[in-house]
Amino acid sequence: MDFVTQTFITTVASSLGALLAAGVGTYMGQRKFRHERSYDARVNWHRELAETVKKLRNRSKALQYFRERGSAAEEVLEAVKNVGELAFKFQELAEQASLYAKKSTCKAIGQIVSDLNSLTPQFENPPQRNRNNDSEETLDPFKTSMLGLNVVYELLARDLRELLGLEKLDEHQKLDLFDKK
Repeated sequence: MDFVTQTFITTVASSLGALLAAGVGTYMGQRKFRHERSYDARVNWHRELAETVKKLRNRSKALQYFRERGSAAEEVLEAVKNVGELAFKFQELAEQASLYAKKSTCKAIGQIVSDLNSLTPQFENPPQRNRNNDSEETLDPFKTSMLGLNVVYELLARDLRELLGLEKLDEHQKLDLFDKK
């Protein structure tokens, strides 16, 4: 084989190898980028829903306090508006659970949202306790909704800690604390 043919074969082989390496590198880079974007979206959804639940719980408690205290209509109306906006945002974010949450968390959030939606009429006409039969209590819709929101918050916190790797960090810190004693 002459020099020109060897040079040509070497050049073609090197070019094909470089193209193949570039293609594989691009594919792996895009795959990693999509994975990182997916991870960021899941973390952001967990944080946003957890923040919304926290605000909704706190503002709902404030509204309940205003109602029990017999506050001015303007104060109560503003609180109702605020809670309504947060409840709507909560509903929208909860509907995205199938995109971002673990299957068990998604199922639990769906059930809790369904339960909360079924409570809506009771807020307008709270059930009356039967005074003759005190052993049979009906759950107050406010307390029931607060319990539901607490469960959602705890599920989100658990999943977010797992996503961020904080569970492992806590285990290492616990071991360090026990080792020092």
